[in-house]
Amino acid sequence: MCWCNLAGQFVRPEIGLTIVRNGKLVPVPDFEKPIFSVALSPNFLLDRQCFAAGPSGLLRSNDGGQTWKYAISSETPVPVLAVVLSPDYGRDGILFAGISGGVLRSWDFGKTWAWAAVGAPPATVSCLAVSPSFGADSLVLAGTNEGGIFRSTDRGTTWQSINFGLLDQLVLCVSMSPAFATDEMVVVGVNSGIFRSKNGGRAWRETAFSNDAAPVLCMAAASNFVQKGTIYAGTEAAGLFVSDDRAQSWSPIGVGQLTGSINAVVLDADFETRPHLLVATEAGLFLSYDGGAAWTVRAPIANILSLAAENGRLDEGRGRVLAGLSTGGVRWVDASSSIS
Repeated sequence: MCWCNLAGQFVRPEIGLTIVRNGKLVPVPDFEKPIFSVALSPNFLLDRQCFAAGPSGLLRSNDGGQTWKYAISSETPVPVLAVVLSPDYGRDGILFAGISGGVLRSWDFGKTWAWAAVGAPPATVSCLAVSPSFGADSLVLAGTNEGGIFRSTDRGTTWQSINFGLLDQLVLCVSMSPAFATDEMVVVGVNSGIFRSKNGGRAWRETAFSNDAAPVLCMAAASNFVQKGTIYAGTEAAGLFVSDDRAQSWSPIGVGQLTGSINAVVLDADFETRPHLLVATEAGLFLSYDGGAAWTVRAPIANILSLAAENGRLDEGRGRVLAGLSTGGVRWVDASSSIS
């Protein structure tokens, strides 16, 4: 148990953490539960801040993942299913954590927190997305496993349901267009398939994604989404899918190479120049340098649930990713070179 208060003030040295030293996992009792979500500061190369969310709570590292402290906890841990940071986190210090009953938000780099209910009765928040233009529109989306999608336009203070046309309200993942400020495109993965909205979530329409391939666990829109409409979706049992028409139609990709559950997908931040993507499968981490036509195994680690790329890069020599593990803890993986 870690004795912290909800303001993030540390009372007792941390215990129950799993860290990586010299490339090896170092497990410590009481932090052996899954890591559902990981996030890196947009200024990670300077501030070294990263976050990991799971049933044990939200953890923060200020030294690139070498040591960890609880950011949100009490004598009874607060399970966290998702964590996202503002695109301007280095300046505004804003981040959000999805929990059962609502969203916890911090406006001071995780030092203090405030809770906002999402839904009535409050729903469990399974995924979060912050607008790429957050500094201007203050918009955050929250997907729930009971009540569909909720929207906040005041930096997470209040939330409104936006479920018109969303026939399946068990939401597992959400992705916003990189040009959301102009196209207002949002795509969500649900238990039965994929829905998209062209007006910021005010109305939804089901896409031509096969219900037989659902549920959809993860999703990522490419930086060229506006120009070429590229977006990827990972499923629980049917592999990886890609759309090149802004999520209207979908095709399987990596057939015969990527099988089973796709738990996480990460794209290079400059996908137009570097069409590199990394996926976490039941067999390990697979990397493609050509948009998904060909794949190579980069790490035979079969227990990865979440990924975050350092500085958004997946090119040679800069392909380090932080991976959250189903067995508990996190580890850094160099995606640009094979490891065992």
